[in-house]
Amino acid sequence: MSSKRDTVPVAGDLFDAVLDATASPIVVADADGQLVRWNRVCERLTGYRADELRGENGLLALTPVDEHPLVIGILKRLIDGESPVVAELHWRTRSGDMRLIRWSTTGLTGPDGRVTHVVSNGTDVTEEEREATGRAAAEERLSLAFDSAPIGMALSGADGRFVRVNRVLCEMTGYSEAELLQRSFAELAHPEEADSTQIERRFARADGAELWVEVHTSDVPGPDDASLGVLGQIVDVTGRRQLENRLRHLADHDSLTGLINRRRFEEELERHVSHGRRYGMDGALLVLDLDGFKDVNDQYGHRAGDRVLAGVAAVLRNRLRATDVVARFGGDEFAVLLPHAQAPEAEKVVKTIAEAIATEVTVPGGHLSASVGFALFEEGVLSPDDVLSAADAAMYAKKGGGRPGGGGGGRHLRPVD
Repeated sequence: MSSKRDTVPVAGDLFDAVLDATASPIVVADADGQLVRWNRVCERLTGYRADELRGENGLLALTPVDEHPLVIGILKRLIDGESPVVAELHWRTRSGDMRLIRWSTTGLTGPDGRVTHVVSNGTDVTEEEREATGRAAAEERLSLAFDSAPIGMALSGADGRFVRVNRVLCEMTGYSEAELLQRSFAELAHPEEADSTQIERRFARADGAELWVEVHTSDVPGPDDASLGVLGQIVDVTGRRQLENRLRHLADHDSLTGLINRRRFEEELERHVSHGRRYGMDGALLVLDLDGFKDVNDQYGHRAGDRVLAGVAAVLRNRLRATDVVARFGGDEFAVLLPHAQAPEAEKVVKTIAEAIATEVTVPGGHLSASVGFALFEEGVLSPDDVLSAADAAMYAKKGGGRPGGGGGGRHLRPVD
């Protein structure tokens, strides 16, 4: 007994069998767009049987209205002799879903050369479209986040050069987008920090100014996990660095004169003494205060007194070397560390300072004098207090009246204001 599979189909049945055996959706319509054939893949894809759509314009029946002009355009191009025509069109299924089909449509001609039928062979690319749409949406979100970020953003390629930068980074560095795209992170580094790998580093702006930034980077992985480049987030911390430096300066310096304060000076003395214990003591310590300074404040006011103190600080800065350490101890008292001076040099500096203050620092009533004493760092010095006490005693001896309040040893410099 022969089975249906053994039966050789007649011409029409053979055509239908071929259509139904094809794995892709196939639609056959006449030149007017009326559905002629529709294979089982189309039925499974749309949920409609061919007989439900036969007699309708098969190329328009399931296509959204806004795509009808595309269908009509395809038919016109086929009739005009173009074949095949490739286009993507949506189909609405029985359940209401939209499927995107990529069609390759060919015209079939009769004996007179005119197109009598069209055959469309389709590929369902719905998932492909969704993935592409998802990627596009993700890329759009990334692009929006990248371009509108309130911090500098940069994407560099495998060679280290920037391939994308945002507006904030351009403004931060002073370079245009085109200029930045010719550079890399390394080329933005300040010359003194070209090899820095720290998160917080120094860049050089286009105008040469310093730019302190925090740089956070992450690799951009490729399909094989190899790095395609680096995504960098750059935060301008110049203002914070300047504030930190300012606060450090205020903690170490006298706000009126700009000289270091007593606390910082004592740290320098401790370092000097520690170095001397190991390598041998040398150097000298000078202390000075102004004679009659209280009278200036009492007679002419504290502003006049402040001008005097600033003038003394200027004299000290101008008469001493960059390696010497100068401090205001508080009130009208100052101290100077001469790291490598011996007695003759210290005596010369004492004389120079006293003469300069007497001639260059003026008050409404004339000039002031300063009493300056010094002590040497010699073997047997156990602490900075030893030298401070000795220099303090020498300074008051110069005043000729001994220590205020009577005799007695020890150091009595007043604390910082």
